[in-house]
Amino acid sequence: MIENLDFAQNLTHLYLQDNQIEVMENFEPLYNLQKLFIGGNAIQEIRGLESCSNLQELHVQAQRLPTDQPLMFCPQTLLTIADSLRVLNAQKNNISQPSQLAMLRALDRLDLSMNRITSFEEIGALFGDDACMNMTILDMRDNPVAKQHKLRDYVALMSPTLSTLDGREITQVLCGYVPLLAKNPGASARPCQLPASRSPARARI
Repeated sequence: MIENLDFAQNLTHLYLQDNQIEVMENFEPLYNLQKLFIGGNAIQEIRGLESCSNLQELHVQAQRLPTDQPLMFCPQTLLTIADSLRVLNAQKNNISQPSQLAMLRALDRLDLSMNRITSFEEIGALFGDDACMNMTILDMRDNPVAKQHKLRDYVALMSPTLSTLDGREITQVLCGYVPLLAKNPGASARPCQLPASRSPARARI
């Protein structure tokens, strides 16, 4: 249990990692909180941050979860931090549906490595309209989907702002057509839309 934070109205950084915390609560006084480190606990849902509208970094990696239990995110908490959160570390949390994070439109860095993501569509949802269109760094390593052909091309084309994927720099993007449904060979294709800063000529990743 998280207690005795009433004195901490001016706190900007909070380190609670590697404890036995199971429930996120009593964060109401922390309206100036900017960075929260709460990885390595036993939390099943990220919640209770409705007062933390200035939060810029959230580190929730490696929760001690039951084998088939993914880490969940409370929609109200996500809505609160949607315009402030720049960094989210959610690695190693059994996550299979990253689309729940699409409302975090201010995200710059997202670490989803060592999860259970299998779907191209789930990744593509992160870069839909009014989603994470400012992201520059994404880590998807050690997910089942990372073994699928053309994942790198797909993600790079879906997000024109992305500069680093899985620890490797994206220099240029192949301009052409990318299947939106990677598992369905008959899926419709989407033309490449490149910003003016990127050359429309052929390139490599």
